[in-house]
Amino acid sequence: MTNEQIDLNIFATAFFEGVQKTVLRAIEELTEKQLYQQPSPDTNSIGWIAWHMSRWKDQFASRATDEEEIWITQGWPAKFGVDPERTGQGDSLEQVAEFAPSREILLGYVEAAHQSSIQRIANITPSRFLEEVVYVTGREARPVWRSLVSTVSDSGQHAGQIAYIHGLIMGEQW
Repeated sequence: MTNEQIDLNIFATAFFEGVQKTVLRAIEELTEKQLYQQPSPDTNSIGWIAWHMSRWKDQFASRATDEEEIWITQGWPAKFGVDPERTGQGDSLEQVAEFAPSREILLGYVEAAHQSSIQRIANITPSRFLEEVVYVTGREARPVWRSLVSTVSDSGQHAGQIAYIHGLIMGEQW
C-alpha cells in the first residue's frame, strides 16, 4: 500500500462517468413509451429520473463553481416546456406522469449537463471544496465538498433506480 491519495476531482469525475454509462445503457434500448413508463401511478419513470438527476448535477456544479446552470444558459426550460426553476424535487404525481419530452431533448440535456458538470468539477480547487455555498435555495450554506457528497449519493441512488425500473420493463433481457 502506498501513501498516494486520489484527488477528489478525479474520484467525482470517475463516479459520474460510471453513472452516466449506466443511465445511457438503460435508455438506449427503450422505446419512447418505455422511457416514460411508470411501474405504478405513484412512481417515477426512467426519463423523469434521468432528467431530475441531471438537473441536480447541473445545479451542484454550477453553484460549486459560481457559474450559471447550462439548464439556463442553453435554454433547456423552453425546450422541455417547464419552469426554469423546476428540478423535479417536489413534483406532483401529475407532473411526473405528464413529463415526456422527446428522447432527443432528454438525451441532449442529460449529455450537456453531464459534460458541463464533469468539466466544472475537474476545476474545483481544494480551497473551493472547503468554501460554503448555498446549494438549495432556502437552506443553509454548506461546504462544496459536502454538497458533492450529497450529489454523488443521489446520483448513485438514481442510477440504481433507473437500472431497477429498466429490469422491470425489460425482464430478464438485461
